[in-house]
Amino acid sequence: MVKFDSNPITCGRRNCAVCGRWRLIIDFKWRWYKSGHIRNISTVCVPCINAKGRAYWKKKSKAERSIIGRRNNEQAHARRNRDREALAEAEHELAQLRAITDIPPNHVDFQPFRMWLLWHVREFRSPNAMAERAHKKAVTVQDWLNGYEWNDVSCEPVPIRSVKLRDVENVTTYLGHPEAVYGLYPAVYDR
Repeated sequence: MVKFDSNPITCGRRNCAVCGRWRLIIDFKWRWYKSGHIRNISTVCVPCINAKGRAYWKKKSKAERSIIGRRNNEQAHARRNRDREALAEAEHELAQLRAITDIPPNHVDFQPFRMWLLWHVREFRSPNAMAERAHKKAVTVQDWLNGYEWNDVSCEPVPIRSVKLRDVENVTTYLGHPEAVYGLYPAVYDR
């Protein structure tokens, strides 16, 4: 809601409290709440505010102006350095997240395929029988069912984040559900 004052807005105009001119309300500074509603409209027009700033600056001596200019430059330089550091830190965090979550080309997210395998392993009564029917190594199918594979270097489990789309298509086809891949990854086939 706009605050009411002794200088009301009439027909999109108002008088400036300093110069007394009849100006459009666009010539005044506006302030908004975060919600987007108008908080208030200044009673002093922008040209008067600018004139006051010029007068303030003209009163300063040359030495004072250079001190203020130097201080402003130092603050701007410090602000730019802070911004660069924050940007570098954000880029580093983004690179770490991408290393974890990025899916290589011709790969798809692993979880829908894993859930599908866990549901259909019952049909074959064992992961080995499923692997034999899918024409895959038993170790590979067991890793897919577990959701992780063992890293040879650190001997720790590493979560599987993606799987080749070709493997998903082959496995679903060999297991007798060739249409399943369209339900698992509709976004891939809608393109």
